[in-house]
Amino acid sequence: MTDATPSTIQIQCDRFSDILVFLPKLHGTSHLCGKLPDGLSQFANLRQQWMTWFDKIPETTSCLSKLHSENSLSGKITSSSQINSTVARIISSFAGTSSVYPDFLEHLRTTAYELLQNAVFCAPLDATTKTPKYLGHTRAEEITLTELESPSYIFHEAKDYAAIGVHDSFGRLEKKRIIRTLAEAHTHGVRDASSADHSRGAGIGLHMVLTLADHTMIRVIPNKSTEIISFFWKYRRRALFEERVQSLSLQMPSSFA
Repeated sequence: MTDATPSTIQIQCDRFSDILVFLPKLHGTSHLCGKLPDGLSQFANLRQQWMTWFDKIPETTSCLSKLHSENSLSGKITSSSQINSTVARIISSFAGTSSVYPDFLEHLRTTAYELLQNAVFCAPLDATTKTPKYLGHTRAEEITLTELESPSYIFHEAKDYAAIGVHDSFGRLEKKRIIRTLAEAHTHGVRDASSADHSRGAGIGLHMVLTLADHTMIRVIPNKSTEIISFFWKYRRRALFEERVQSLSLQMPSSFA
């Protein structure tokens, strides 16, 4: 364990289960750095650059703003029916198909879908009851969102990676729920954990995101916003994808853990 700043720690993780071991003990800004395959120092350097930026970003600045460029694809989801078409636009805009392993696009598609589904169905609160407004709705139902409820998204592609970011205006993602559902999904599989947790919630989708993405950044400002950015390194061979251990950067106050 090494201190990046007095309030930031970095921990090397040699297996995905290490995340479950260390995550309950962390607060503030923390980085769980998964092991990368040998010879891929460019991705380690890239990850370090993003973590350094993540450490310093002020609360008043959206994490998604870092991904904005003239080539990025961004917008807001104003109804649940837009999720599928938005995911399709993201996939069709990806230009590096010939330089990545065969399942790359499917991993990108699944992650985008899960992030948007969670932001639409799990994040919004009912203004009167202060309970999840749409959690009991099926994913097939048509939901029209208010301006406050409409999540923002961005897709950015660079030479060595692609990234998907989603922002909601509620800041309800608690670490204890992430830990519980990640543990269930890691132990019993995503399908069984989903059956056990009838509300489904953000944890199941987040388990899939953490499993598929190479590096995931999560920042929660309680009752204000949740932002998640998933990074995918452009591996040319699936073997490299299978060798790596996922990484997680978390910024969440200890009082909201």
